[in-house]
Amino acid sequence: MRKPVIVIAMGDYNGIGPEIALKASLAPSVRRACRPVLVGSTDVFEYYARRSRLKVTLRECDDLG
Repeated sequence: MRKPVIVIAMGDYNGIGPEIALKASLAPSVRRACRPVLVGSTDVFEYYARRSRLKVTLRECDDLG
């Protein structure tokens, strides 16, 4: 059975949104329940991942297919 895709928006890039979105998408409980997809600037997510010392691989895509 395929997991549902859940979109997590970045929110305000000057706030805590990108960091919270990244951490939520990496949480084991979230990953067990769904396929999280981050929506927002890859550059901003990469910045916050480095700043938070999160090991994450981001990739850009035009569709979820």
